[in-house]
Amino acid sequence: MVLVACLFAAGCATRQEAPFVPKSSSLALTQWRLDGNPLVFDSVVALSADGIVKVTLFKQAATPLLELQFGPGDQGSAHGPLVGRSWRGNLGNPPILLAPWAAAANILRNSDALPNGEREIHTGAYRAAVSKAAGKLKVLSIVSEDTGDVLTLRFRN
Repeated sequence: MVLVACLFAAGCATRQEAPFVPKSSSLALTQWRLDGNPLVFDSVVALSADGIVKVTLFKQAATPLLELQFGPGDQGSAHGPLVGRSWRGNLGNPPILLAPWAAAANILRNSDALPNGEREIHTGAYRAAVSKAAGKLKVLSIVSEDTGDVLTLRFRN
């Protein structure tokens, strides 16, 4: 009986995540080249007012193949068949498979501040090409300097 009460108390004490409420969302055609293998997906990219980026990848099915969520701080998460198992951790050190997504999330989160036009952004590990017109992202492409993997989102706004 004491064990049941302790388990109930522990369950009640767990923190519930607040539901994701998007302030904007866009459809995108996503091309992801991993180890030279091209993968193509439909995706929904959503941003919340508090800086959370959520990306959901689909391919000819209603069930997501991958759901990514990157907080305004340094935390991120991913789950779905493409990652094999769920991941939750620090964006400064994500699994190599998810590292381009962490870089993309940072640009997506700050895209309102980018001027219209085309530009390149370089970091030690990534090169990014960004195209923006009429205040909206048109293309975001991330290339990993370490692996050569390429992630491209072509927005359908």
